[in-house]
Amino acid sequence: MTIAANPPPIKGVKSSDIKALSQDECSIRQEWLAEVACLHSSSFVRRSAMVALRGIASPLVRVISLLVIAHEEQNENLRETAIKCLGRIGTVADLALLSDLRKNERIARYGRQAAAKAYTKLSRRLDRGPTRGEPVSNATTPIRDRMIEPYFDVALSFAGEDRKIAESLACGLRENSLRVFYDMFYQADLVGEDLARLLARIYCRASRFCIPIISKHYARKSWPRFELSQAQERSIFGDSSYLIPVQIDSTRVSGIPATVGHIDLRVCSIDKAIQLITKKVMQAKVGKPGLGDLL
Repeated sequence: MTIAANPPPIKGVKSSDIKALSQDECSIRQEWLAEVACLHSSSFVRRSAMVALRGIASPLVRVISLLVIAHEEQNENLRETAIKCLGRIGTVADLALLSDLRKNERIARYGRQAAAKAYTKLSRRLDRGPTRGEPVSNATTPIRDRMIEPYFDVALSFAGEDRKIAESLACGLRENSLRVFYDMFYQADLVGEDLARLLARIYCRASRFCIPIISKHYARKSWPRFELSQAQERSIFGDSSYLIPVQIDSTRVSGIPATVGHIDLRVCSIDKAIQLITKKVMQAKVGKPGLGDLL
């Protein structure tokens, strides 16, 4: 999805208007606001979208705020808005970040002041719990459990040289009734699109899991590296089990630790890999906690 050159005015979007919508309409509106907050060319419009998401306590605004703080060092106004959002809807894990920001001499004084106020506000909210009328955030749960229901169950990331394996996995997973992003399934949808923006959304937000097919070819190609970087954004900010690496050879890729559980096609058949991935997805869809969540 791309952002229209002249989207509807965001300044007029009110929390009460969004809350009055049906659940499906509310989800669509949140997705649109999140898309604007991430990709619009105007910083003012992005900030307005973040404020609207903050007003309805959308869990998406926390993820967006963390990305802005991490990558928008030159945009002080946008970063200040992100800091304020964390004060309103952050979790206990964000207290350390806000504490560091309020003392960081490399950011502007008003940015440090905003961080200090956000730290105080978040500390008080976590201590007393939300008061009546205050938005309640479920942002302490894993991103996969609280995000808007993803469009795809899995998104395959691979190098062209490994297409045969990717296609076998994609077809097998689709036969198991999973929604699979595999480029050949969506050729018409990709034509004419800004692929950088569309793929960034697919690999960072619109899929339940990302399956990078790791090989010597994968490590050298620009598009697979781009797709993996988007997936890593998701992993960094809370969804540590988002990546399900499928290993073809002994190649190691930066950003995927050797300790991450993976499927090795040198000792595992394609059919077995399809079975394992399907089971992982179905457990996530019904909300069954993984072993890492239980221990």
